[in-house]
Amino acid sequence: MNIREDVIYARQSVDRKDSISIESQIDFCKYELKGGSCRVFKDKGYSGKNTDRPKFQKLLGEIRKGKVRRVVVYKLDRISRSILDFANMMELFQEYDVEFVSSTEKFDTSTPMGRAMLNICIVFAQLERETIQKRVTDAYYSRCLKGFHMSGQAPYGFDLEPTVVENIRTKMMVADPIAASHVRLMFEMYAEPETSFGDITRYFEERGIKVYGKSLTRSYLSQLLRNPVYAQADLEMYEFFKSQGTVVVNDAADFAGTNGCYLYQGRDVKEDKDKSLKDQILVIAPHEGFVSADVWLRCRKKLMTNTTFQNGRKSSAGNAGTHSKRPTIPLAMNTSVVPSGPTTRAVRGAVLSARRSLSSSFLPLWEKSSGSSSYCGAARKRPTRRLPPIRWCLHR
Repeated sequence: MNIREDVIYARQSVDRKDSISIESQIDFCKYELKGGSCRVFKDKGYSGKNTDRPKFQKLLGEIRKGKVRRVVVYKLDRISRSILDFANMMELFQEYDVEFVSSTEKFDTSTPMGRAMLNICIVFAQLERETIQKRVTDAYYSRCLKGFHMSGQAPYGFDLEPTVVENIRTKMMVADPIAASHVRLMFEMYAEPETSFGDITRYFEERGIKVYGKSLTRSYLSQLLRNPVYAQADLEMYEFFKSQGTVVVNDAADFAGTNGCYLYQGRDVKEDKDKSLKDQILVIAPHEGFVSADVWLRCRKKLMTNTTFQNGRKSSAGNAGTHSKRPTIPLAMNTSVVPSGPTTRAVRGAVLSARRSLSSSFLPLWEKSSGSSSYCGAARKRPTRRLPPIRWCLHR
């Protein structure tokens, strides 16, 4: 026969002066048990918005095994701040005949009035959580509109330095000379119509240029080229974002061609933010950009015509801004369907020769140079047409 025992559950999301500690919660609950033996389950650093908490899930497992007689908490919202989660939990308690006790809120769950009061309290607990969530969201957008750096790591190419904006301490981005030269090169390369993500990543890989110690990937490059923090925002950028339905906070006069921009996801954004700029929020940032507005806009417009990524690669249809799609080799020139047997080596060689000739006519226009740091194309040597090669060099 299973021996059922009393259980104390305590939870604290964050350490704050106005928040009661887990140890104090346990002391209150032990007083309610009047010195009886018990097991303690505690979750520190977990929110009450859901039940995805390791110790709480372990407690529910013990209840389903029939090992729990009574659950004691300091306060109702230590269990959950969600009406749905709390209702499901109470059904589980009733199914396994588990008594529920709140040490600071006296409820008799055996009577209809007690259960009604319990439900009313959990409604207000959820209201409190949603109010706090809205307050935090409002504060976030208020700081966004003033051009504050909203925590987190600075984008590649920048470092963070302390500053003061409107008598509030925050951080401002300052260009890192070496990383900034790499970012500028990415933009200048991609601004050329014939350059693809693959050309840029191969170029960086060949020269051992790393981003945060790792090889540059196409997906990361795609996100970086969309970020307006690098641009020297001018009137042309102002008109571009206005035409896309973006909420531009600053006046046109603030777009003087020096500072970068912060682009935030607005409250009403419903579409994919990478595909559409509608209802997103654009604010002039306090830091200076280092990519000209013209180059940034050429890259952004080119990105808007590109197809979406699938597992880090582009789909074959509609690759605007990348190398031209090679034509399908006619069936008669496909060596995989050349019959064996009577087919002579001369015939097979002629088919291979014709296939190579047709394919090479459509290779991209890049040239591989040796002994130079200038950019001249993709990773391997390719045939070229009689056009001057496009050369790139790192900005020093």
